[in-house]
Amino acid sequence: MGLGPSAIRFLAREHKRKPFISPVLTLGRQSVWATYDEVRKILISEGIQPQPLEQDWDLTTKIPTQDSKYISDTTLFRLFNVEELRQLDISDYQCADIILDMNKPIPDELQSQFNLIIDGGTLEHIFDIKQAMMNISLLLKSGGRIIHLSPASNHIGHGFYSFSPGLFFDYYLANKFIDLKAYIADQGPDPTNNRWKLYRYEYDSYRGVVKMFRSKYMVHTIFVAEKTDSSTHNVVPAQDQFKVPQNASHIVTSPLKQMIKNYMPSKMKRMLGPIAIRVETTITEIKRSEVRGLKYLGKL
Repeated sequence: MGLGPSAIRFLAREHKRKPFISPVLTLGRQSVWATYDEVRKILISEGIQPQPLEQDWDLTTKIPTQDSKYISDTTLFRLFNVEELRQLDISDYQCADIILDMNKPIPDELQSQFNLIIDGGTLEHIFDIKQAMMNISLLLKSGGRIIHLSPASNHIGHGFYSFSPGLFFDYYLANKFIDLKAYIADQGPDPTNNRWKLYRYEYDSYRGVVKMFRSKYMVHTIFVAEKTDSSTHNVVPAQDQFKVPQNASHIVTSPLKQMIKNYMPSKMKRMLGPIAIRVETTITEIKRSEVRGLKYLGKL
């Protein structure tokens, strides 16, 4: 689990949109792959004045395997003016202060305790995704946010799973969360040094219209959702694109196909059929991108 410069820049934009309020919980202890000066520079560039630290503040990380030149997760969130940061993990190896297996139900005393939860690369390591998602929902206070930064593709060998934005959309919609936002982050050939390319993933319930995203580089799904008083945690969603019955009223034959079917000799049908399919596919993809697709937002 970890937060590099691009992830920190995304958090800065979320903080600017709606300031982080204590207490904040991270799933897993977060490595921070940036120095104190680098983080301050990112925050200032995003229009955020970093919170001053006490004179004797210890900047160093508490994670044994992290380079000592980088700051701790506690320092990072204090710069966001977060006074109380807690970390949840399955063991105390990285000095987390809440030791809990997210494959199991959380205890009652942890429910509705946090205004912000950061999943900076933990969910993919938890086998029971259903239980983990329910736990996250229960840990949040009403009005609290969850921010997922999860692998989407090209992370083979990293965790149990990779995640499509649709998983988060369908779960949080079914459980009445609001202000849902999804992004795709393309990390490029060097995830450590590149600024990620960020795309807004536009959601629409128009069935059968799914904009695919492909990259030869590692890709992340970034997702934000807010809990309300009406939110639930235990509704299991059906995948949205399969909810509407596939009956005849949804089948539309293109004019090009109809013309070939009605007027072309059989031999010409066999010759022109594949061409018609390619033309129709191209037109459909153009239309699809207008309904549900990706909007490039620039580099993080």
